[in-house]
Amino acid sequence: MKYQYTLTAYEKNGKAKEIQFKTSRELREGAYLELDVMSIRGVIDWREVQINELPDDVKTKMNIE
Repeated sequence: MKYQYTLTAYEKNGKAKEIQFKTSRELREGAYLELDVMSIRGVIDWREVQINELPDDVKTKMNIE
């Protein structure tokens, strides 16, 4: 994997967690991601989402209207 990221991720209930993962693609600056995470393996997949696809609790934690 060419790129490694450390990001603040939010669970659907808005709980924050720092997460690290590697990917072969460079992420777009300012993009919102949906991560598929397994407890032992970590991030197994991700996709870019639009701001209106974020759960309301996450928008509240991130101060997004």
